[in-house]
Amino acid sequence: MGAQTSIMRAAAEVLARFFARHPALFVGFLLVYVVSPIDLFPEAIAGLFGYLDDVLLVTFALLLRRYGMRLNKQSPTPSRPSIDTTAE
Repeated sequence: MGAQTSIMRAAAEVLARFFARHPALFVGFLLVYVVSPIDLFPEAIAGLFGYLDDVLLVTFALLLRRYGMRLNKQSPTPSRPSIDTTAE
């Protein structure tokens, strides 16, 4: 069970960092899901209960993005090797 938890945590970190770096895609994915008629609980069938999955997904996505922003601030930016242009 520990391996499954670490895989899920690693996947969440990758997704969180991606959405933190690409806010336009983050907003786009959320809008597409909320507007899409394909849902876990369709509003046409489940009524007000059908909005629950939309609210939960948006809440989860916002928390995931905040986590990604925090991860990006903690990890150092990888440095690129410098090229010496003063070679003799």
